[in-house]
Amino acid sequence: MWALNLGVLFVVLPVQMGYLLYQSKLRNGTFSLDGIVLFREKTPVTRLALIVTGLMLWGVVMVVAFGGLNDWVLHHFFAWIPRIYVLSWDATGQTHSAKLTALLEGLVLGA
Repeated sequence: MWALNLGVLFVVLPVQMGYLLYQSKLRNGTFSLDGIVLFREKTPVTRLALIVTGLMLWGVVMVVAFGGLNDWVLHHFFAWIPRIYVLSWDATGQTHSAKLTALLEGLVLGA
């Protein structure tokens, strides 16, 4: 998880910002995000709270509903892949602080 978060931090975010700045240079002639990043009005707190709560509930429902689907697809379609190459999210043996750090990094970088 930590390695994936580092990939987001050092690869995905710079590529995304670089692309936005490139588009701004083409459109505006400068490295200004005016006209590139739209919808800059602030969202009311109550509406934002409802959206976040709804998305979190939707995520929980999807994990519960399709939680076993990953193992089923892996077993039925990709059984030929050696187990050593199958990504595992098992964190047994990790310290509590390592798990918490990975979770917080995922929340900050993934959100």
